Amino acid sequence: MFSARPRDNAVRHMVFSGCGDAIEKTISCAEITKSKFKDLHQITKLSVLSVQEFWEPKESELDRLQVTREIPTVSILLCKDPLDSNELGYQAPTNVSTSSKKSFKRKKMYSKPKNNQGEEHSLGDEINKE
Repeated sequence: MFSARPRDNAVRHMVFSGCGDAIEKTISCAEITKSKFKDLHQITKLSVLSVQEFWEPKESELDRLQVTREIPTVSILLCKDPLDSNELGYQAPTNVSTSSKKSFKRKKMYSKPKNNQGEEHSLGDEINKE
């Protein structure tokens, strides 16, 4: 893993790879790493993995079934050193200031209770009726 300490510069690059349903998590992990460690160069490669599956019939008169599935794959190289900017899939380091980071806060989901007619009312309405 990359280190924030200057003396631990032994690791200069990292590769994230994923296929199928794991592609989203692979991209998320790379993006999180890029946000934590600045000035990383990136090369992204997309490809397809062909998988052949063979199914043996349960009955002897049926033929063997062969199915070929194509599974999308992604590989993301993150590197502290400059990479070839002409390489397909290259992304230069981005300089995002800390002030432009979005802050996500949960909204409070309080709603006023509704009476039988679907109209909103407050606690004071209940006290006034009694």
